Amino acid sequence: MGLNLQTGIGVGWPGTSGTNANASPQGPKTAAAAGFGTQAGGGGRLDAKTGGVLSVGTLALAVLIYIWWSLPR
Repeated sequence: MGLNLQTGIGVGWPGTSGTNANASPQGPKTAAAAGFGTQAGGGGRLDAKTGGVLSVGTLALAVLIYIWWSLPR
């Protein structure tokens, strides 16, 4: 005699019977993909937007290091 909780979920409502164990999810699978449109292991090529972000970020970091180095000691 096992525990039997007959909650009634899925009874009488169309589309609620069964489970979604074999469902195939659509859309991005990670938060990064949802937020930024990135894909893990994307083939090794950088698109123009990624190259621009990396270039501007590198330039900004170089300027910050130069300013820090120029401060009087």
